[in-house]
Amino acid sequence: MATIAVPESLTFYSVPAHQAALDRIREADGLPRGLILDEARLFHLARLTDLKVRTDYWSLLHDLWRAVWHDLTDGLDPVPFGDTLWDDGAGEIGLAWAEHLLGASHRLGPDKTLWTAVSLHPSGRSLRLMLSVDRAHGESDPDWLDFPPPEGWTLVDDDGEDYAPFWRAEVPAATELDGRIVTDAAEALASDAVAPVYSMVQV
Repeated sequence: MATIAVPESLTFYSVPAHQAALDRIREADGLPRGLILDEARLFHLARLTDLKVRTDYWSLLHDLWRAVWHDLTDGLDPVPFGDTLWDDGAGEIGLAWAEHLLGASHRLGPDKTLWTAVSLHPSGRSLRLMLSVDRAHGESDPDWLDFPPPEGWTLVDDDGEDYAPFWRAEVPAATELDGRIVTDAAEALASDAVAPVYSMVQV
């Protein structure tokens, strides 16, 4: 059984009082007025704690992406962040935190790219997978859109963000247990999704 450990900092953040305090500090526009020297030190240390929470969250998403998608995309050419029009800010800690997801793109031959992602809310442990195939210049690939999603996956036409259309799979079986996230079900779903894509584009 494949599992990923949830960082202690995220367990700390899951306590409502801790979450509220760190959220206020993150939203503060500089050092609050009225603090004395010792209080300013505590404020800055809390900022460091918040950065650790968000960095650990990014790292957890990365660990999950590697567990689910890495072996399935290992033979493909990775697309660097910033090389496509729609991924401005992708890979940044702040964007991963705000959108609760981390993804990567890989080239499928000369004119297609495969985007794969994992999504996990920092205060919850229900894993979500996403996948799409695009033309090299950024438009959705019509061949892929004509292909029915595999079992366990649904096509999201419009999510109100920049990522749709994409296939999405919910993985409730990955819910955290004793500080670890089980990834077996997610890995099986990912394998089922890339197999028809690869056959379609003859990778």
